[in-house]
Amino acid sequence: MWAANSAWGESIGEYFCVDVSSNMNNLAHLLVQGGDVNGRMFMNGIYFRQFLPASNERTYDIVTSCYSLLEQPSVNIFYS
Repeated sequence: MWAANSAWGESIGEYFCVDVSSNMNNLAHLLVQGGDVNGRMFMNGIYFRQFLPASNERTYDIVTSCYSLLEQPSVNIFYS
């Protein structure tokens, strides 16, 4: 979010953050609030979800994926 906001600023209308770990979502939300549970988010349009949307109707202009290789069950999926 920070890198995208630095590069494109207000031209991004929505940040849709997905992490299977609710603890990571809570931590990310707290960071965006400047570490204050009652604080305001420093950017608008940030949404945190634990799972991807069930519908494929919604599309996005840019998608980033951090650490996705670490979540794979084994290296064998790359050699099938």
